[in-house]
Amino acid sequence: VLIMTALLVRRVTTFLPVVLIILAVYIFGSGMIFEFEFYPLQVGEILKYLPTSLLLDNLRTILFTRYFVWWSFLIPVGIIIVLVIINSKLLRYVLKQ
Repeated sequence: VLIMTALLVRRVTTFLPVVLIILAVYIFGSGMIFEFEFYPLQVGEILKYLPTSLLLDNLRTILFTRYFVWWSFLIPVGIIIVLVIINSKLLRYVLKQ
């Protein structure tokens, strides 16, 4: 969502810091490095619903219980695909101008 906002603003100086912030949020907020209990309660609850967090939770479920939950895999992948398509169309529109 922030990348879409940066693309709509049409400024490279806004786009690059937003991409770095998003990367940091995905790395530190998806549960790969720090568990969600490390963050304050409200922030941890919000971070649990990132698409990458849902995928990592599904991966942990598969590894430890050998049970695959389809909806928790397909919903985040669908969200990621839709956001990639929207961002690519926005980027193509911005670069044409």
